[in-house]
Amino acid sequence: VQQSCSEPSVVGAEGSAATTVVVTSKVAAAATEAVAETPTTNAASTTTTVPSYLSSESSEKYVLAKSLLSSGDFEQALELIEEAIQETRAVLLSMEVADTDLHESMAPFHYLYGTTLLYSIEESNDTQMTVS
Repeated sequence: VQQSCSEPSVVGAEGSAATTVVVTSKVAAAATEAVAETPTTNAASTTTTVPSYLSSESSEKYVLAKSLLSSGDFEQALELIEEAIQETRAVLLSMEVADTDLHESMAPFHYLYGTTLLYSIEESNDTQMTVS
């Protein structure tokens, strides 16, 4: 028995209509989610999804920069974060996202940049006090 996704029908057994409606609703919901998560294509014909807060926070550059911060290599961490900010901004611009600097995907990089800069300044001040 073949059923249309838009029109549930009674198959013959008791309760079949309710089951069909539930299945149809689940199929429609899955299709809606698939469309919402479908990656967009930029001019270079490569598939790219819109970056998110979580994708930025779990990105390779973010994790490496955080590791560099923990090990005290502030300059390398700052350079890496700057690269990540520029790359993320470029992706957002290519996808014609408005207010790229305020986009949620930029937040983890800006926060980590500020934190790294603060640690760098504090260490610099500690070093100067020790030398004096």
